[in-house]
Amino acid sequence: MNKQTYKYILYAIFIIILYYLFIKLINIKCTSEFYTGSDPIIHIILTRYKENDISKLLIPFVNKKNIIIYIFNKEKDKPNGIPDNANNINIINIPNLGWDSYAYLYHIINNYNNLPDYIVNLHASAQYLDHKLTVHNQIKDVILNINNSKNNNIKYYGGTVSETLLDFRLDNWQATLDSNKSYTNVYKPSKIYPLNNWLLSKLGKIPDSSIHNNNLLCNYFGMFIVHKSRILKFSESFYRNILEEISVWQSEVNHYLERSWYTFYNDE
Repeated sequence: MNKQTYKYILYAIFIIILYYLFIKLINIKCTSEFYTGSDPIIHIILTRYKENDISKLLIPFVNKKNIIIYIFNKEKDKPNGIPDNANNINIINIPNLGWDSYAYLYHIINNYNNLPDYIVNLHASAQYLDHKLTVHNQIKDVILNINNSKNNNIKYYGGTVSETLLDFRLDNWQATLDSNKSYTNVYKPSKIYPLNNWLLSKLGKIPDSSIHNNNLLCNYFGMFIVHKSRILKFSESFYRNILEEISVWQSEVNHYLERSWYTFYNDE
């Protein structure tokens, strides 16, 4: 090997080393600025109608890494209680239809091909209703500790597991929170009833693991956290069809959904 050839080889090795170091520097920059590591990306959906101050619900999540908050606003005014320094909050105005499920399904459909690791469904009324605040706080603890070993396998969580009758139906309803009550709009019964028939129309069967002594296992109050793998068990059209059913002021189907999320997302 002559000196000229040896020199070219050294130059080539030098260039390869420089290229390798350059790539490493780029990767380090990307890691520090863009890469989120093992922390999951979480979308928090907070449905709000006339609730005034919602700061108690927002503050634990404001500017948390990898958490994006979507306030689905059903009233014309801007919600109060958003900290001035918040940089991870989006306000999306939607019609006052379909309870909280409308916002959740709307978000699923519009992000179906680009879902985050988790979606969380929460109610602004939890700030004023103790029974909802209890569930909200339980879910909050799961979110803020999602990387702990005891929580890193969470696929779905909605608080305490209870039971509801398979033949449940509700053909008349009024909101719990006074400021959210409406006396001018019509509550719409489901075309398919009761609950078991509605579920059969969606799933083709009611999974055995969701049935206990002829009752359906469920989580009340419609607040939960769910992993995208469970969401993607169902097609986009599945969610679109349900959204169409609840695209009214309020309907019986909203109450079926409250009692069905556990069945949808827990059965393998």
